[in-house]
Amino acid sequence: MRKSSVDVGRSGGLLKRRLRLDFGHWNRGFRRTPTNLRQPPLIRGPQFVDPDLEVVSAEFLAACLGRGPEYGQHRGRSDQADRYPDFGLKGNHGPNIDHHGRVHYRYNPRVNPQALFIALALVLALVLPSDAARAQGRATAATGTGDIQLQIGQFGVGGAARPGDWAGIELLATDSSNKPRNVLFRIRLRDPDGDRPLMQRVVTLNPGIRQSVWLYARLPATLASGGLIEFTAHEAVEIKNGLGEVIGHEPGVLQAVLPVQTTPNQVAPTANGLIAIVGRRKAGLDQYQANRRSGSSYSPTGHEITEILDGIEPARMPDRWMAYAPFEAVVWTGAASTEQPSLLSETQAEALREWVRRGGHLIVIVPPAAQGWVGVPANPLESILPVVALDRREGEDLDHFRPMLTRRANVALPASAVVNFFRPRPDAAPTDALPIINGPDGTPVVVRRLVGTGAVTLIGLDLTTRPIADVAGALQADLFWHRVLGKRLPLLSPADLERETIGDMAAGKRPKWQFARQDADLDGAIGGLVTRSARAAAGLLMAFVVFVMYWLAAGPVGYFLLKERNWKHHAWVAFVGAAALFTAISWGGASVLRTRKIEGQHVTLVDHVYGQSNQRMRSWFTVLLPRYGEQRVAIGTQQDLERWRHTVAAWEAIGGSGGAGLASFPDARSYVVDSRAPWALEVPARATTKTFQADWAGGLPANWRMIRPVAAENTPIGREIRVVPNEGPGRTWRLEGAITHDLPGELQAVDVIVVLGQTNLRTPTPTSLAYSSGELQARVVAFSKPGGGSWKPGEVIDLGAITGGDARAPIQDATMWLRSLVPQASTGIGLSPNERALRDVTSSLNALAFFSVLAPPDPDLSATQTVARRHSTHGWDLSRWFTQPCIIVIGHLTDDGTGKPTECPMPISVDNSDPDFTRKGILGRTMVRWVYPLVPAPPAMERRMAFEDAPGDEQPITPPQAEPTP
Repeated sequence: MRKSSVDVGRSGGLLKRRLRLDFGHWNRGFRRTPTNLRQPPLIRGPQFVDPDLEVVSAEFLAACLGRGPEYGQHRGRSDQADRYPDFGLKGNHGPNIDHHGRVHYRYNPRVNPQALFIALALVLALVLPSDAARAQGRATAATGTGDIQLQIGQFGVGGAARPGDWAGIELLATDSSNKPRNVLFRIRLRDPDGDRPLMQRVVTLNPGIRQSVWLYARLPATLASGGLIEFTAHEAVEIKNGLGEVIGHEPGVLQAVLPVQTTPNQVAPTANGLIAIVGRRKAGLDQYQANRRSGSSYSPTGHEITEILDGIEPARMPDRWMAYAPFEAVVWTGAASTEQPSLLSETQAEALREWVRRGGHLIVIVPPAAQGWVGVPANPLESILPVVALDRREGEDLDHFRPMLTRRANVALPASAVVNFFRPRPDAAPTDALPIINGPDGTPVVVRRLVGTGAVTLIGLDLTTRPIADVAGALQADLFWHRVLGKRLPLLSPADLERETIGDMAAGKRPKWQFARQDADLDGAIGGLVTRSARAAAGLLMAFVVFVMYWLAAGPVGYFLLKERNWKHHAWVAFVGAAALFTAISWGGASVLRTRKIEGQHVTLVDHVYGQSNQRMRSWFTVLLPRYGEQRVAIGTQQDLERWRHTVAAWEAIGGSGGAGLASFPDARSYVVDSRAPWALEVPARATTKTFQADWAGGLPANWRMIRPVAAENTPIGREIRVVPNEGPGRTWRLEGAITHDLPGELQAVDVIVVLGQTNLRTPTPTSLAYSSGELQARVVAFSKPGGGSWKPGEVIDLGAITGGDARAPIQDATMWLRSLVPQASTGIGLSPNERALRDVTSSLNALAFFSVLAPPDPDLSATQTVARRHSTHGWDLSRWFTQPCIIVIGHLTDDGTGKPTECPMPISVDNSDPDFTRKGILGRTMVRWVYPLVPAPPAMERRMAFEDAPGDEQPITPPQAEPTP
């Protein structure tokens, strides 16, 4: 018994030494010395467990070890012992004596088994803390643990964030200290590998003033079903270099913790679209959100549901573009004094400007009075607005504008209204003031400017006035807003939708939209394309074969051979030899399969608008990080921060062949990311792969010379390709011009889409439909490269020969072409639409490029139909280009002509490697999307229709003064 007691004491000593190593700066609390008997534990703040520091109060550890009160904090000295009692663990604290002599009390306390078990459990909890434990520990400090109080201002711009996408989260912080100080704010999340990105930012807080602090992060897709997000505030401790210069900050004393438990109702579904509204008036955009059935996850008359987030205030808008990344458009309807653009700070304005240059669409309804947009020097967004002069006219009868507002002939419109017309200024470039919709006299009331790969659109009609916005049927979004946003689906109110669904057989009206839907995740194949499944499968196969052989050699086969030779007494030698042999085989095989160079796979989208100064890219890539520890993954260079804020974040597939589950490594670790400039990550590396999503803007690599027109040197930009009348038989128009490219490979599956302009505006009649029939409100044709082959670098395509009647170039109406991109629902045994979308990657990526104008379901069919979905490509829709004349060329770079997949065009570096060198080791597929703006051709307003407005040869052309157009 005494020997057993000594062993237990030794175990306790080992445990104690382990604890002293783990909590080195707490050693004084465990030593039985006179100076430390009554010393309070080194813990700051009233919290019990700090998950970031991962330390525990000394008195609790002493209690778990079975120590008495002399090893913890005295109850009379503080309330810590009252808050965290010692659970009444009592024991004999006298020294243990055995045949080894007196055991040193300091290292061999008497520990009862129950206390030892509790201590071991505590140590394991500290080494491998669970999310549940962290959440429980922080839930007690919802409003802070120190001088700073935290609360959520906006969880996403407008109060909604979409999991699987970037989000801006506004914290409201109030500091009760007596002087200004730097505070480090953090968001603690979890990435697909179980590691914890800490998105941080340093802000100077002023005493007693509630301040807005924006943090930015890519939200995990698992938040779609709810989850915990932790926000913390620390004192910011400066990090200085050898010269005394401040080079960064690290967290000091923890001041506040704010755990936020999200629910599915608090976040936007990953398959929903988002439109933000700056101002309180929705201007008819709420009709998109109303077009839904209760409990349904898709639009009954289209595909995805579009949610409208209104009430955004300029003074509380974010200061980085990532916050707008989830939105397909930002519509500024506010006209009050608190809703003027002049209230934007420079950083807030730059966030909007960069988002537009990266493909965003800013739409402004110019107010009829006291407008602060056109010709206002104090407007910080003036540099991206259309270059126009304002012509304000009073007393306009909006009945003359009825064809662009409503299909209803009996609804009353204001007879005297203020309308802003736009005139291009003399200094405007060809793409600085593009008319989109003209008024009755031919003067534009909707005008647009191209900015990078995005656009800014001004609307001169006051759609927020109550005689229009509050009168049912006075403004129909599927007539007006479709022509601005580039959408295509019937929009019905819930009451109208229910009435149409039920039908009226007595009146001869059959029920509509009564059918089931099957999902097709159009971007679901991305996850499978960027994973390293082949190498992983080879490794797993080798491991399985080696294990089976080892089991046979060390087990029944080895035993049988030893028995045959009567060597059974050497079984242990044979076992050790088999273990050593197969260990060497496993080690050698792993070394053969393991690569030490940086390589990976990618899927990349590249957008370029001809004549603009920058391209944009989004890339999903998996890269092998060959070392252990931490490795730096960056996009672009430090110099890019002067203009761009690139983003890179760990990514997980949603839907399709992937899932949103998180598989954690047992050594999950935290890594710090600059929340406002997340272009570089110091991620944990384990000699395995990690998958990222990156957004980049700027110029392409030197060997990626984009598609371009072929023309004489003195040809003005934007006049290299024209639409001209066709003098021969067949079509009434043709393109005049040619294009070529010098990309690092052959473009496959090349399609050319020609948008001739919007369909004409028709005057409503009493028999007009109350809603859109789902027709495409644009005259568009699509054709493939002649011969159906690949497009080689340097090869010239004559657009005139193709559109003028080249029999080798199949031409079809875009309506049919768009319908062919979406897999049809199964009517029996066969592949589901989702399985077909995963297999036909080219069609799926093409469909994503024109998602908002995909064919809606047929309301009269009762058979199951497809609902197209997207989860990872919101904001990468080219459908806006269907509202103005242009040429869109899409093609796919899948190999370099020798069968080798093509390099990634995005500059990627690992551990400060040369980005141009590293990207060439990341191979895969690139989708190129090139847009050439044509001369504007706004739709005409027709009193009487002599022909059907449909794309094709039957649509006549009316040459304007500048250029002949359709």
